[in-house]
Amino acid sequence: MEGLDLEKVSNKNNRQLALEIFLEEWREKDFVEAALLTGSYAISMETKYSDVDVYIILSDNVDWRERGNKIIDGILIEYFANPPDRLNTTSKRNTRRVAGARRG
Repeated sequence: MEGLDLEKVSNKNNRQLALEIFLEEWREKDFVEAALLTGSYAISMETKYSDVDVYIILSDNVDWRERGNKIIDGILIEYFANPPDRLNTTSKRNTRRVAGARRG
């Protein structure tokens, strides 16, 4: 196909796979309510140097927070795990809304 950037397609697939692997361990936890893709990927402004930013929404009864970085297959994932009342409200501007979620 003319005009198809195979490197860009490959990078996108690699990042999606890395994100799926990262989220797998969080899916198993009963205190996780949702995960939101944030940052440049959420607003389609990523570059080949972009990391993958993820907010993990924890249950209301959780009294801890976590922030970290994880490298999966060469892809840097930066994550923030918080209960809803501790979320940074400024992140709403660059968060991809999950289908079916209420607008806030």
